[in-house]
Amino acid sequence: MLDINQAKEKVYIHNSANPYVDITPYELQVGFPIVDYQGFFPQVDEIIIYAVPAAIFKDKEQVVGYTGKSAGASVRIAKGLTVRTGSSGGTPIRGTVRKENIGDLIITNKRILFIGKDDNFEFAVSKISVVKPLSNETFVIQAGRSSKNILVNSDVIVYTMGFVNYAVISFKNGVDIIAEKKQTENEITSEQRGLCDNIRTEILSRPPKKNTQKNTLIGCLTSVLLVVLIFLIILLVGVLGIASIMDNDRTDSKGNIVEVLPYTDTEILYKEGHPLINDNFVMAKDFYADVDKDKVKVISIAKHASIERELKSLTDDEAIIYFIQHSTHEDYVGTVQINLFSSELTKDMNIEKAVDLLTDYLPKEFGKYYKQDSCYKYRNKNVDVYTYSCHLNDVGVEYHNNGHSQLSFYYYLKFVHYTDTNQWKLETGYAANGGENIGWIEKYTEPWNIDMDSYFGE
Repeated sequence: MLDINQAKEKVYIHNSANPYVDITPYELQVGFPIVDYQGFFPQVDEIIIYAVPAAIFKDKEQVVGYTGKSAGASVRIAKGLTVRTGSSGGTPIRGTVRKENIGDLIITNKRILFIGKDDNFEFAVSKISVVKPLSNETFVIQAGRSSKNILVNSDVIVYTMGFVNYAVISFKNGVDIIAEKKQTENEITSEQRGLCDNIRTEILSRPPKKNTQKNTLIGCLTSVLLVVLIFLIILLVGVLGIASIMDNDRTDSKGNIVEVLPYTDTEILYKEGHPLINDNFVMAKDFYADVDKDKVKVISIAKHASIERELKSLTDDEAIIYFIQHSTHEDYVGTVQINLFSSELTKDMNIEKAVDLLTDYLPKEFGKYYKQDSCYKYRNKNVDVYTYSCHLNDVGVEYHNNGHSQLSFYYYLKFVHYTDTNQWKLETGYAANGGENIGWIEKYTEPWNIDMDSYFGE
């Protein structure tokens, strides 16, 4: 059921961050966003779905300075021209420098375009194969051999990626977005229009959302104070003798104290009644409140990506299970990753057992709603990869359109086997054909002959 207060807050946050789009009808689940973007001339049978201020960027490692010895003196020899003399060398300091090109990202039913100060790009939605988050404000779009890194405000990244995915998936499924938009607009009642107007008026009366970025000096002082505060808290905990309680207890979403129990890895993995894909995200967190937080993580896409970037090796990960928030429906679990890295979990593991394990985390009627696209395997040195990909069938599309839009049009299961150590990583995702190009699959893989339907429960 729609939570009006929650919808108002989302509208306030989004509309404060994006001057081109009024998200009110979309958040109230009565229509498409209202886009006001001037100066864009669409093609025949093309409409703008979404537009947002953005930047495309490249990160490059380069020398950013020197340490050790004098770098000499700077001498001005003409207006606008200075040379450095007398340099005595030094040790170069290397760092990552980000070059950004600021502009606007425009999403239509046919194209994804960027109009920037120094550079532009245009991808046909028919060519896009990957839309993947990089952080809580960046993501990458790949079309053929070309890819672009996109930076947007963190308050709108879910919408931006969601509408890119919507355009791509609608094209692949033959959905006429223009007709769908007209039908939706025709079905809006006068009461719904009035509700939109009232909420819009209320939001406009609020002060603009404050910029959360702080002055550098204030940020530094805050960090120092925070460190001192944390030190005092730790000292107080030691004095009061309650450190052991903090180690063994946690709280759930309602503030209830839950004792952390000493589960084995196997008990965690096969815990009875565990959450499934598309289950409630907060409830999934609560379910694992009594489990070591390093073993099970119920987290956002950005947080998961951040953890993976910090790993020296993927198999160094201590977590057994990741429940990762849905990319466009944040109230739900979107994907899952299972790490079978400990000797307790890898003993006697094989591909059949791995499939049985991962499919146990799918919705019970998964097989009823999805139809196979491709099923393939390949080897890369000491790694075997098995992939099963599928899309919503007619029953699934109808179910999706009747209030269950958290079901992705495309889904895949992937099983990665590190053969030299018999370690496994099992994961699910949204991309068509497991995120690979059909041509690549035909050229570099072989069919994976497994009856996946027999693993899907109904």
